[in-house]
Amino acid sequence: MGERFRYAKGRIVDTIEFILKEIEDYKTFFGTVSYEDYVKCEDILKIKALEKTIENILTALIELSGTISIEERKKIENYYSALKTGATIVGLSEKETEDFAELAFERNNLVHRYLDLKWNAIKAFQEKLPLIVKFVKKTYEYYRKKNIDKGKHK
Repeated sequence: MGERFRYAKGRIVDTIEFILKEIEDYKTFFGTVSYEDYVKCEDILKIKALEKTIENILTALIELSGTISIEERKKIENYYSALKTGATIVGLSEKETEDFAELAFERNNLVHRYLDLKWNAIKAFQEKLPLIVKFVKKTYEYYRKKNIDKGKHK
């Protein structure tokens, strides 16, 4: 599975910027969504946009985690291990790492399932959004420090 992330090598900052922009869009256009809002919304395009925005963020987090894992020569078995390894590399706590890695399951539920499981994925995303932001910031710090140490970026 590691080969899957090699194409993104060197695109860490681009991926971080994409995630932050998607999070900004999510907050601007959707805010916090309740189950009632979700199931009663008659605007199917808004629902699809909500689901797709979250899917984009979760997929980009997997890409970002997988890329830094591969750069650190860590073996990646699946999306869960990509998120778990990435979170460990950037220094999230053990509990935060486990919570963060579970987003792989939520991403799969969002992409491959129906209404109830999609809602569970949306709810988990909303609950873990502060953790997601923390991971992205720590990844940027990790990347910046690593490249300063190599004399690439200042």
